[in-house]
Amino acid sequence: SSADFKHTLDGIVKGLNNAGFTDQDYRAQEETPVPEEEKATRPGRFLIYQEGKSFRFELLAANFSSIADSPSYSTLDSVKRSIRSIKEYACNVPVQDNTVEPVEKQPNPKFEIFRDGENYYFRFRAKNGKQTISSQMYASKDGCRNGVDSVQKHITRAEIYIETEDGPMPLEEY
Repeated sequence: SSADFKHTLDGIVKGLNNAGFTDQDYRAQEETPVPEEEKATRPGRFLIYQEGKSFRFELLAANFSSIADSPSYSTLDSVKRSIRSIKEYACNVPVQDNTVEPVEKQPNPKFEIFRDGENYYFRFRAKNGKQTISSQMYASKDGCRNGVDSVQKHITRAEIYIETEDGPMPLEEY
């Protein structure tokens, strides 16, 4: 989830500070603006990374801003299977809105929309019912629905990269 990702980032910053770095030595990466003409053709990206002995992935938009992230997986193969499932099914599945009563239950695979306080987020559940991604928080339900629509529209073209010591590398070259 986004909270786990923030916790990881906080741990990285703490580690950098303990190693002698200060906030003058690093800064948060700003979103890279994407020219309008490129938005329709530039694919998003799955970025796989290792945390200790487990693996996770993040779904990034064309400008490399985070859309969603995964739970932890014990092997790289299980991450690859999860990504294949998302790419295969997410483009054409129902959306279950859990913010209204009564909830109209939808079969798996599906997207689910949730509310947390004043914010909204979505999850994708695979055919087997397991949660494979959870989105960032959105200020409005419309924004959240637009996030789902964007994933459904662009997911099949998303490239798969793995984080290495030298930076992101296409998975097929890893």
